[in-house]
Amino acid sequence: MKKKATNITKKAGNVPTGFTLWLVCNLWQRELRKALQPLDLTHAQYILLNAACDLGSEKTDITQVILANATGTDKMMVSKILRTLEGKKLLKRAGLKTDNRAKSITVTARGMELCQKASEVVDSFEKTFFTPAAKNLKSFQKSLGKILRNYDE
Repeated sequence: MKKKATNITKKAGNVPTGFTLWLVCNLWQRELRKALQPLDLTHAQYILLNAACDLGSEKTDITQVILANATGTDKMMVSKILRTLEGKKLLKRAGLKTDNRAKSITVTARGMELCQKASEVVDSFEKTFFTPAAKNLKSFQKSLGKILRNYDE
């Protein structure tokens, strides 16, 4: 995972924060993609599968809209990813009796098992990836949360 810093990131204090964040986000995405690849999951698939597992444990009907809202993702993207997850037999979708336009989402046993494995992979990856910031990780997370809340629509 270790890669040499680019010349621009070596110049302390002269790099815009947004650019540094962009570089880190790209690195994080690339390395997480590698970590999840053996499980045949993308990060977006993992996020939705994990959310469906979490919401399913609350014994409430899960729909595409509920998943999109819970994960802060686009409804059309959610629909496409759910079709993929259904094709992989990780979840099932069935019509809702109360709304014939919506589908109820249920995670299969295979989906729950894969979600557990993927959660372990993601947790381990994040622990390793963020090791350089471990001393200030809580503060870092809090700061990122503040930025997100400042721009919430």
